[in-house]
Order: sequence, then C-alpha cells, then structure tokens
Amino acid sequence: MVQTLLQLTVKDILLRPLFHNVEVIASEKALNRTVRWVHIMEVTQVGHLLNGNELILNTGIGWRDDEELSLSFLQQLIDSGASGLCIELGTYTKQPLERMKELAIRENFPLIFFHEEVRYIDITQDLHFYFIHQHHKMVSELESLSTQLNQLLLSGKGLQPLLKLLHQTTRSQVAFFPFGADPQFVPSLPKQQANAFYEQWVQGEILTDPLSQNKLAHRPILALELLFADLILLANQELSEFQILALDRFATAIAQEMMRTKYIEEKRTISGRSMAD
Repeated sequence: MVQTLLQLTVKDILLRPLFHNVEVIASEKALNRTVRWVHIMEVTQVGHLLNGNELILNTGIGWRDDEELSLSFLQQLIDSGASGLCIELGTYTKQPLERMKELAIRENFPLIFFHEEVRYIDITQDLHFYFIHQHHKMVSELESLSTQLNQLLLSGKGLQPLLKLLHQTTRSQVAFFPFGADPQFVPSLPKQQANAFYEQWVQGEILTDPLSQNKLAHRPILALELLFADLILLANQELSEFQILALDRFATAIAQEMMRTKYIEEKRTISGRSMAD
C-alpha cells in the first residue's frame, strides 16, 4: 500500500508552472495552509459563499484602488477560513496595497500577486484536475487500507498491529485509552510525557487546546452501544481528509477486534465454569 497524506498546501501550489513568476507575501506558517479548492471571486461581500480552505483568484475589479474596501474583502476571506488570495495587478489594481500586505502578514495569510496578465481559467483547470486526481487516489488507497485491515482482523494478532498500522498510515502520534487498562501510545512516549498527555485527555484539556485545533482527531470505540476505549490521532499539522477517513476505518476495525477478544474471554469463562461444575 502506498501511504500518502494527499494534502496540498499553498507552498505546493507555488511550485506549479503557472505560479513561477509571482510575488508572494507569506510567512512559513502561511505557506503551510491547506488548499482544498480554487475559486474565482470578484464580489467584495463574501458572506457565506466559502466553505474554507479555498485559494481565491481575484483581479481587484471589485475594489479597484479603494484600500478600505480591499482591506474589508481580505479580512472577510481570513474570517471565512480561505487559504490565500491571488491578485492580478494591472488592469484594475495597479500596485500591491501596503495595508493589505500588513494585514496578511499579521494574520499569517498568503497574498500572491501576478504582475502580468494571467488566465485564471488555466489555473482553475490545472488545480481542479489535480484535486480530482488526488481524490481518486485517496479512494483507491482507502480501499487498499480496508483490505489490509480485514486481513489483520482475520489473523487474530490483536490490537497492537492495528495501532502500529494506524501510525504508519497517517504518520501521526496514536493514543489508545482502553477503559480499565493501561494507556497505549504508538510510537511510545517517555513516561512523563505519556502521563501528562493522558491526564490532559482525562481532564478534557486537549480538546480545548488551541494548539491542537485541526491537528487532533478522536473516535470513541463503541460496540453494542457500549464505550470500550478512546482512539486519538495527533499530528504536527492540520489533519488531512485521508487521515480522518483512515481513522474512521481503524476505529471500526479496533471495535471489531475488541468485541472478538471479549467474546473469546467470555467463552473461556463459561467453559471454565462448566468444567468446575
């Protein structure tokens, strides 16, 4: 199975041929913003038109050289969770507006300026083809992962191989907290760090920590309407759609493995009682 996180960032997009001659105003953090779609937008009132993680293409026709209007538009994009703003300079906007640059830098929001005429239709076609290709690739890898999980379940090797495969597939820290048993971490953590992580989880601090926002995902392990454990995935950057969907599949597989183990244990208990009688 080829393991990939299938996530495109602003930095990745800037490597594509149509972005070779651009001016970029962005910090390293801004360049690592995830891009899930590209969208041409000329209106200055964003409203509820965006879902988040869009790279916006704009000519400046909506504000021309009205700096206050351009700042309002940029702030709306930031508040809507857009990934970045591309502006073609020339016909409608003659030069980069300094206050837009200041706002973008302050908010870690990428600004990309084209200093020559560019066909936005070419950019959208190029990136949309890439997104669709990545989606098909993700579906194929998830199908392969499901097959691998079924094979592991049939092997009867227990939970540890499942947790290790989850780590390998997502390249993220895995934490598994079964009720009535010791916490497990894959890869293992130093004892002090592991204890602190578990304590923060029990207290509910991790879920409310701003530093963990979009970097942590949790799935309860449920079977027969009973909660058996908590499964947690923690990454160094925003979790991709592939990582989240993979976590869902592992949560189901782990629930099945725990039910199988519980069934075997109860069968042995019943058998032991019968022999004692």
